[in-house]
Amino acid sequence: MRAVWIVGEGTKKSLLHSMCIHSDRLGRTCGTIQAVEIVPRRKREDRIALQWRSRMVLDANSVLQQLEKGDTSSTTILRLLSLAKEQKLRKSGAVTKYGMVLLKSPANRASLGNDLWNYYEQVCMAALDVFSLEDAEFCLSALQKKFPSSNRVSRLQAMYNEAKGDWKKAESTYRELLEKDPADTSSHKRLIALIKVC
Repeated sequence: MRAVWIVGEGTKKSLLHSMCIHSDRLGRTCGTIQAVEIVPRRKREDRIALQWRSRMVLDANSVLQQLEKGDTSSTTILRLLSLAKEQKLRKSGAVTKYGMVLLKSPANRASLGNDLWNYYEQVCMAALDVFSLEDAEFCLSALQKKFPSSNRVSRLQAMYNEAKGDWKKAESTYRELLEKDPADTSSHKRLIALIKVC
């Protein structure tokens, strides 16, 4: 274990007691320290992961600024899409807007290789998230042509039907998916949510 300085508002009151005790050992004055916490190794790793995630959010925001300034190169758009996916960032509007720029260009589609289909799925999900049904339909039709019997594409179709308000069709698709694969937790969760809404 080692002492870690916690700086900022909202410091726990229980930590204030240990502030002066540890500050003498570390050669610091009590006036400049808000608190000292003894952090086990696992918590330090979590804190490092949190710091890394916040840096990635800042990186995603800088990429968004580049895109808003007019730099809609495929490299910048791919950077945004990969950051949004890796970090599970809720940037659905930006992913839809710039992802469609990427996917509607034949030159960009050709350069993506097999990753193209992952981007179609990601942009489709983002479009459904912001109720951009035309963009979702564009991505969904491309995925259905390439993978006509895929469970993932069928689930996307059901989500599209949900967004359109066609609850019965969505419910029947989820039930068909669960008959094929009873361990499909994603379809199961969507079906439960759909039944609660209806």
